[in-house]
Parts: sequence; structure tokens; C-alpha cells
Amino acid sequence: MGEHMKTRWIFAGLLAGSALSTLAPTQAQAETRLLRDPALSDNALAFAYAGDIWIAQPDGSNPRRLTSHPANERDPIFSPDGSMIAFTANYDGNDDVFVIATAGGTPRRLTWHPGNDLAVDWTPDGKRVALTSARERDNGRSAQLYHVALDGGLPQKVSQARIASGSYDESGRIFAAVPGGMAYNGLVGGSSGWRGYRGGSAPSIQLLDFAGKTATTIPGDRTTEFDPHWMGGQLYFLSDRDSAVFNVFRFDPADGSLVKVSDETVWDIRRFDAHGGAIVYEAGGQLKRLDPASGSATPLAITLNADLPQRQPQWKDLAKQVETVRLSPSGKRVAVTARGEVFTVPTDKGAVRNISQSAAVRDYTGIWSHDGTKLAYITDDGSSQTLVIEDQSGIEKVRRIALGSDFHELVEWGDGGKHLIYSSNKLKLFAMNVASGTSWQIAESERRNGDFEAVLSPKGRWLAYTTRGETYNAALHLYDLETRRSWPVTGNFADITSPVFSKDGKLLFFAASTNAGPQQLGLDMTSQQQPYRAGLYAAVLEVDGK
Repeated sequence: MGEHMKTRWIFAGLLAGSALSTLAPTQAQAETRLLRDPALSDNALAFAYAGDIWIAQPDGSNPRRLTSHPANERDPIFSPDGSMIAFTANYDGNDDVFVIATAGGTPRRLTWHPGNDLAVDWTPDGKRVALTSARERDNGRSAQLYHVALDGGLPQKVSQARIASGSYDESGRIFAAVPGGMAYNGLVGGSSGWRGYRGGSAPSIQLLDFAGKTATTIPGDRTTEFDPHWMGGQLYFLSDRDSAVFNVFRFDPADGSLVKVSDETVWDIRRFDAHGGAIVYEAGGQLKRLDPASGSATPLAITLNADLPQRQPQWKDLAKQVETVRLSPSGKRVAVTARGEVFTVPTDKGAVRNISQSAAVRDYTGIWSHDGTKLAYITDDGSSQTLVIEDQSGIEKVRRIALGSDFHELVEWGDGGKHLIYSSNKLKLFAMNVASGTSWQIAESERRNGDFEAVLSPKGRWLAYTTRGETYNAALHLYDLETRRSWPVTGNFADITSPVFSKDGKLLFFAASTNAGPQQLGLDMTSQQQPYRAGLYAAVLEVDGK
């Protein structure tokens, strides 16, 4: 009865807090952040926010939403006369090119290829949109330039050149091209965060004259340049050539001079546009207006009071977002980690319980105690991590033990509840005395290639675990939690996985592969000819055992 009452009051409190925060008036609205992809015309500013295109006065005042499709819309580009905006959107499963009038209306789709088509510019006459598409290429690192007419028809390829993005100069003769995708693709929606990268995937911008069949590369070997825009016959672009922070640079094709225009020192400038003697750029989720002559930047105060469905309470299907699953010792409930919360779910009858109930932080790797009465999980508030031990009913007092700033994962909790095993992203394996909260290091891997695999014996004194050495193979070890000593079971000549004790603790089963080596790093194509094969083995742990 007490548990149900508590749950009911928590739910009522949440509803009341939600209603008050939603309906209560505020004295002043805070400026909106996470503004992206600015574009300038003579009398308007366009940008992307929460997956929609917005338009405002050049100083950011009087903003209004221009598109409202649930899919993601991005990269607005004004037509030469400022009457239309081309943009890229994923309306039907892949990116395509759309246009919309700046006065509003229904977006009009211009491309229909099943591959991604990305809007990059307009032709100077305003009759066609320039786009990049990889429809005729056999790799995903670059594309080619096409034009598609506003009045319909298939896109027409402009050149065979490798072009990932770029823009035309005012005459329409020279195209500033980024030839390939950059390693730091986190700036354009990718997954790689290689800030300050100086390797081979750092493309230099090329000035292409399609009619004259010439190409000029802007100096900047091994630095990353992207998002080129023309203004007054000079090329502005983003580069990290003088530091790890991306800033706006200006290149003069007439004399080859190159000058740094902006001076951001903390946040990368991710996108910008240049028009009419002014530059507007995005840094740290904020838009700033830059005077390229003086280098002074002024933040644009933009406040959007948008109805955002993403922020409303809603049901979520967690089937594809489950991180870890642990069956309770009784087999009656399952601990599930998903969307930063720890739940327990009945295997047959009962209710789902949200054990952690902490939406503001991430909770993960929930595991059961040996008797199923408690759960342990890690909570991360963005600056440090804490081990949480909580009664499985969610009623008893919660215990918290600080772990520090490293990233940790819980592995096992056994030995009659005495010891908890966990690992860190520093390739270290630890044991904790649960009663005292003190920890010590068990082992450390030499190489990173997968996580530790560790399992406690049925009585809990012994731990079987793997480490990775210089061969990248996983070796198997045994550790005595009482004496704190370790013994090797195998060497690095085979790749070991899935250790598990027999129910009586007399045997240690595991899988081992002697041909795993060529596949461990995935850089050698010959490894494809050697499929991973493993056999099952048993180590006899008693001197007179069978």
C-alpha cells in the first residue's frame, strides 16, 4: 500500500509541476540557443532550429517559423533575389532538395533520387538550384555537382569532379568546391569528433572553372576547410589552420592573400553566410553578426517561443534503445537500462518500475545483488559518476558512492553481496568492498578492443576475467578476492571470450579462437578470407579434478 501511495503521489507531483511550468507566465523569455545554419539576404535572416527553417529580420528580430514538417529541415539558402529559400530535408527516408517562398507556403520538392541530394547554392540567374549527389559514384566519401531547374526535370550533372559541397561566385563562373568529406564530420551532423585533425582526410578548397577547365587549390595542406561563400569577389570559408577552433578566413583570388576574419577561441564556428558586406555565423548555438572589415562580432538576441512536440510528455518505444538487460536471481524480474533510466520489468505478472526516476541525469548498467533485493547502477551528471545502490522496491533509502570523472560500467555483484566488480574507460578493472565502499584495482589491459569480460564463481571468492595484450587477443585470468592475487589461465596466443563457471565451481568454461588475430583491427582486407572460428574449452580448477 505504501509503495502504491508513493508512486501515486510522485505521479501527481509530476503532473502538477508540468502544468505549472507550462502555464505559469514568465517575466522575460530567455534567448534561444541551438540556432544553426544561418543564411542572409538583403532584408532577411534564415536559420534552422529544432529541425525547422525559421526566418527573421537581418538583426534577428520578428522571427517566424517557415517550415513545420516533423522531419529534419536544414541548410537554408536564399535565392539571388531573396524571394525563395532552397533547403535540404529528409521528408521521405532520405535527403532531398526543396524550395519554399520566403513569404511562406508549402515547400516544393525538386529531387527524387533514393540517394541523398544536398542543396548547396543557386545559379546566379535564380532559375536552378545547385546540389551535390553521389548517385553516380561508388563510394560515400564524395559526390558530384548537379543543377535542378525550378520548373521541373531531372538534375543535370555539371562536372565529373569530386565535390562534396561548395558555392558559386557572383559571376557564376567559378565554383569553390570542398572535394570530399572531412574527418571532423561532427560539424556537419556526422559521428567523428576529430578536432584539430591533420591527416589525409582534411580537404583543401578548390576553385573550379568548369568552362576553362582549370582548378586552383587554396593553400592549406593538412588543415580542414569547408563551407565556402563568396562576397565582393573574395572567398570566405571556415578553417582550423591556426588552432583547433574553426574561424572565418578570407581568400583573395587576385593576389592570393589570406586573412583571418573572426576570432572565436572556445566554440567552433560551425556554419556561416556572407552577404551585403556582413557575415552571420553560428558558434556555441548562438548566431553572431560579424563586420569583416573590423572583425567585431555582435551576438543576435533571438527568442523563439515555439510549440515543440519534442518537449511534451509522450510514450516512447524502447525496443531499439535498450542498453543492458539483467535477469534477477529469482527469474521473476528483469533489470533494463534504456534512455538513461533503470527499470525493472516482470517476466510474467506485475508492473514496470522506474527505479532511478532521474530524468536530468543518465543512469545505466543496472545489475542485481546476489539475493535480488537490491539494484546497483551508475548515474552520470555530466561532470562525475556515482555508484547508486537502491532497494529493488524503490522505497528504502538510497546509498551513493562517488566514482570520479572516468566512465565506468558495472560488471558483476556477488560473493554473497560482499564485492562489486566494475571497469573504467581507462582499461582498468576494479573490485569494491560494498560494506565499506572502498575499491582497488584488479587488472589493466594494454590494448583497447572490446570491454572486459568478467564473471564470479558460484561462491563468489574467485573472479574469471579477460585482458587484452599487445597482440589484441583476450587472455583469461583468475583472481582471488580474499588474497587479492591473480593467476593466468591462458596467454595471448588465442582470443578468449565468454568465461563461465560450472554450477559447482570446479570447472571454468570459455571459448577460444586461434585465428582471430588478422581480424582484430579490421584494417587488412586479407582478414576477410579468414572467418573467426572458436572452440569451447574447460579448465579444471581442482588439482585432482576431472
